Parts: sequence; structure tokens; C-alpha cells
Amino acid sequence: METKKIIAPYGTWISPITADAVSRAQKRLHGIAVDGHGHLLWVESRPTEAGRGVLVKEADKHGDEPIDITPDGFAVRTLVHEYAGEAFAVSGDTVVFSNYKDQRLYKQIIGDSVPLPITPDYGGSLVRYADGVFDLRSKSYVTVMEDHRESSLNPTATIVSVSLGGETNQEPKILVGGNDFLAFP
Repeated sequence: METKKIIAPYGTWISPITADAVSRAQKRLHGIAVDGHGHLLWVESRPTEAGRGVLVKEADKHGDEPIDITPDGFAVRTLVHEYAGEAFAVSGDTVVFSNYKDQRLYKQIIGDSVPLPITPDYGGSLVRYADGVFDLRSKSYVTVMEDHRESSLNPTATIVSVSLGGETNQEPKILVGGNDFLAFP
């Protein structure tokens, strides 16, 4: 049986290569850091998990598989500035990350499967965090906070500090405020 050719105008033909197929083709790696024991950590976007960002630690022994730090139900990703920024930082065995679903900051001890929220739940992704760093002297986490609660078209950007002293759901302390573009405190 002979196959009949169909001629279609430019850009209107049906292709077996879809955007979905291309975007699911491979894992994407970004955001590299080193923990307190000299192990590399990175975020791995997993196409087989709808692009979920998983914090991964290199294997302890040569030949072993890398170890997932982020448990199911969490995804390491931020929406700050709409195109995002760094979504996690590590100091020693402690990781602080922005969770994609609610954009809250979570603190997790590497090896502990339960991340604890350290910022309030403002409902959805109205408040977002990125580009954080640990301030070991004050036992806090300093980060960019983008606040969409008053205006989603003109959010307020601030540099804030969140205590790492053990409390959960705490209100960040504003260090620098305004509507300027802020990144990497």
C-alpha cells in the first residue's frame, strides 16, 4: 500500500516531535553547593515527576547512587522575579529551601526526611523567597522576599532575615525594603 503525501502550509503540519517530548527528554541540573562534609549538592529537575525539583547529594562512596534529600511532596524551586533565583542554600548539615507549591521556606537536616516550615503560610505563592544565605553569627537565614499580597502587578521586594533558632512559621524581619530589584544578599 502506498502512503499518500499531504502538503500543508508552513508551520501547520503535525509533527511527532512535541514540546512535551522534548522537555521530558532529560533531567536538568542546577544550583550547586557543598555541604559541611565536602559533598556536592544540586537540584535535579525530574521530567518523570512533572519537572519536580529534587535536592540531591552526591554518594558517600564511589560507585554508589546519589542520595535524594527532598522527600516526596516537596519541590525545590522558587518563583521570585517570575524567572526564579537560587532556591536553596546549605550550611553544614542544614538546608533551607523554597518549596515550589507554597513558596514557603523550609529547613531540613540532611538525612532527616521531614522539612519544617520556617516562614508563615500566606496562602498560595503570594510571598516568595530566593537567593538566601546563612548568617551563622546571628543564627539566621538572609534572603530576598518578594511580596505579592498588596499588588500582584507591582510586588514589594525586600531583604529579610529569618531566625533558624527552631521556631516555625515565623514572620521574617525586614532588613532592606523597597520596590527595587533585589538579588543575592
